[in-house]
Amino acid sequence: MKNRPKIKIGLRTIKTAISATLAVLVANVFHLEYAVSAGIIAVLSVSNTKKSTIITGVNRLLSLLIAILLAALLFHTLGFTPITFGIYLLLFIPITTYLGMSDGIVVNSVLVTHFLIEKQTSLPLILNELLLMCIGVGFALIANLYMPNDEKELAENQLELELEFKEIAGLLASHVNRKMEAEQLYKRCHKLLLFTEKNVTISQKYMENHVFSRNEFFYKYFTMRQMQVNILSEILQHMIKLEVDTEHFDEIARIFENLSLTYATNNDGKILLEQIQNAYASYREMPLPKTREEFENRAGLFQVLQLIEVMIQVKREFVREMEN
Repeated sequence: MKNRPKIKIGLRTIKTAISATLAVLVANVFHLEYAVSAGIIAVLSVSNTKKSTIITGVNRLLSLLIAILLAALLFHTLGFTPITFGIYLLLFIPITTYLGMSDGIVVNSVLVTHFLIEKQTSLPLILNELLLMCIGVGFALIANLYMPNDEKELAENQLELELEFKEIAGLLASHVNRKMEAEQLYKRCHKLLLFTEKNVTISQKYMENHVFSRNEFFYKYFTMRQMQVNILSEILQHMIKLEVDTEHFDEIARIFENLSLTYATNNDGKILLEQIQNAYASYREMPLPKTREEFENRAGLFQVLQLIEVMIQVKREFVREMEN
């Protein structure tokens, strides 16, 4: 028998259920027609972050105004028929999509069907639909006032990422000319990349839950590290292919050793860049390659050096941005 996934009730599910229930109850207290629609709106409006919930709510309110104006015009001109409702959809969908409010198409079209059922667009009915929307969106916003704080997890993951990166760089320094070790490090680097991508997602959610303070540090940090790990992965791919004697690898080995010792959040990489420039100068003074194979390997060596330089520049840009 296949293992079935376990049923899991998460925080968002709980908040959705509570906000929908309260929305229907409040709509009933105000004796609104089609009170259950307020609950459906709440269900569709509870999002993963505070920011996305606010944007969704505002877009739905604005697109509802468009829907009401368009529906009133069409129904009073062409009559309260299913064909008129179809014409409404033909116009409403492209208009809201063009305005970037497509997430309000379904909800507002359901509310417009109330005009079709009642065969009127009276002021009390229009007010009824506006209140249903406000109650549903309002309870979704209230539900998302509480969001779990991911700051501790992100800070711990930041330390874990830096330790792993430093260890890979340190191993590269001591095994810089060994293909088997480079292949193993490439696999570790791939796992680190997946870990970094995961934290980019978490930090983006964390940032969007700080709507007014806009705490962008973790998002920018993990995005920067993601770029660096991608570059490191490319460096390792080159290292696997290279066939160069130890002498030519010495400069790069020293750079990786320095990188492993100085890899930290606040390090701007200035010393490393100077070391890279010295390595360029050292390679230029070496005798020219005598065979095609030597030429290709020397070119590959320069590519590795250039990639290391780019990787450090990415960090320098991050430090400068955080200082401004």
